[in-house]
Amino acid sequence: MTKWLEQGLKYLQEPLLRFCHNFTARRLIWGVVFFWATAFLLGFEALPGRPALEVGQPSPKDFLSPQSITYESEVLTRQAREEAARRVEPLYRVDNQALAANEKELERLLQGVEEAAARAGPAQAAAAL
Repeated sequence: MTKWLEQGLKYLQEPLLRFCHNFTARRLIWGVVFFWATAFLLGFEALPGRPALEVGQPSPKDFLSPQSITYESEVLTRQAREEAARRVEPLYRVDNQALAANEKELERLLQGVEEAAARAGPAQAAAAL
């Protein structure tokens, strides 16, 4: 029986050596090895023991971002601007005496224009406009 086993190994040994020396065969073997290693490592994710997550519930674990981000709320910014605008006191004051003085000055100027137009006559007044 050992003779038969030795002959059988010899017949298997030569094709296996030829197969392993073939570049495509080696790539195929390594591909299968990496496939099964990856499947084995990723298979741990499917094992029970993971927390049950539901939509709308907060995460039981905190995740840290590699970068910081600042979010400015448009609603809160608008509310803060409106509040700041309400707090500002007026920077002007109404001076009724100045308004009356300006009205008198305007009336005086318009009266001078009307007098000049009346002295010049209707043809020259129309041409001046």
